[in-house]
Amino acid sequence: MRQVMLKLTNQKTSFRFSQKNAGYMLAVAAGACVLVASNSLAAPAITDRAKLRVTKVQSLTAKPSTSTRFLQPGEYVPDEILVMPRSGLDDDALNESLGAVHGKIKETIANDSLTTYVVQVDKSEFSQAFYKLRADKNFDVVQCNLISRMQSAPFPEGPPNDPYYPQQYQLPLLQIPQAWALAGNGGGIAVGIIDSGVDSQESDLYGRVIAGYNVITGGPANKDTSKNGHGTAIATLMAAGTNNAVLGASPAFNIAIYPTDVFNGGTTTTDSKIIKAYTWLEALNVRLINLSLNDALPNSLNNQNAHPALWKYFKDFWTNKNGFTVNSTGNEGALDSSPLSKYLIVTSAIDSTSEPASFSNYGPGISFAGPGVNVGTGNVGNKFSYYSGTSYACPLVTGVIAQALANNQNKTNEVIYSELIKTTTAPPKGSRKYPNSYYYGYGIPNAYQLLKALMP
Repeated sequence: MRQVMLKLTNQKTSFRFSQKNAGYMLAVAAGACVLVASNSLAAPAITDRAKLRVTKVQSLTAKPSTSTRFLQPGEYVPDEILVMPRSGLDDDALNESLGAVHGKIKETIANDSLTTYVVQVDKSEFSQAFYKLRADKNFDVVQCNLISRMQSAPFPEGPPNDPYYPQQYQLPLLQIPQAWALAGNGGGIAVGIIDSGVDSQESDLYGRVIAGYNVITGGPANKDTSKNGHGTAIATLMAAGTNNAVLGASPAFNIAIYPTDVFNGGTTTTDSKIIKAYTWLEALNVRLINLSLNDALPNSLNNQNAHPALWKYFKDFWTNKNGFTVNSTGNEGALDSSPLSKYLIVTSAIDSTSEPASFSNYGPGISFAGPGVNVGTGNVGNKFSYYSGTSYACPLVTGVIAQALANNQNKTNEVIYSELIKTTTAPPKGSRKYPNSYYYGYGIPNAYQLLKALMP
């Protein structure tokens, strides 16, 4: 029996949907989640209950008919809807549309070209409000405020306090030492980290972490609020001080680190908080952002239909800010059918032999593969530890891009991205997944060959 688990945020009740359920509809108490047929989704007629499945979301923008239809599956805030108004919408029209669903603007997030409103509605009226706003021509985007999680692998870290640089297999695998010889150190640029904050007192980062921004409290983000130092490990993998006789080394050891905290001590965050961090970093002219978090399948951040508001910002950051966003795929060890895109550079995880990690998601949307199994780095408390997860492969790929961007600040992201693709290392022919792009994307970044290709 094929089943899909749908969780309701902040509620203890869970529900299972299977072929035993009548039709396509799963009604959940308090109006939180509905799975139903949809002409906009081109849902198939149910002639064989054994073949019943949740179809991939293709469109959620069509006007609802009298038939029941899909609400976005997955975890989301049960009383918040994200809306992006059409260009030129005035306040009166906005207030009229929101008033029709008894909605109130909880938060406004905006940059110089995009505006997102976090609209609070009554939980008991959520589905009605959602569909009414979806049908309202005053909005370009209407979506649930979906929840994402840190992407640490579900098994323990390796032993701490081992010898440092010699234990960091990730660096030679990416040809980082050779790139150092070409002045590949990230000097002169800032990298934004959307995570759990970064400990500015970590000895390998000292003096290069600005105060940052906690989007939840409004305070600084130069302390790591996670229990395992997630954001700090991301920062040291990318930017730990090198050749300073302290802990480990890294690709881009001279970058400035601009931390944001979208978790504030928890392990989940929302699209609206990620957007808020984006707008803060954009205002500081950051051109490179690391995003080591993801939503559960089928709602990975690479799913444009599930996260239309976020994707407006991903595209805007690439197109109008000349920026890069690097994201970790999930740790479910499952197929993510989302397509490939330069707007969100998605990283899978491999081990020291370049074999795909068993926990790493895979699919057509993978851009590159990076080391993410027992990678060693410093963390809170100035300890050297080992980590596994796609979260930790992501900053190593970000670090390679930081080297290239720092040495070529006059070049566009299109030029750097094109050379990054051309200069990758192919996976070993003996790999059990060779040459499957679903696991490796374009390949394994080669920092040395990339810097050479970009030289005048």
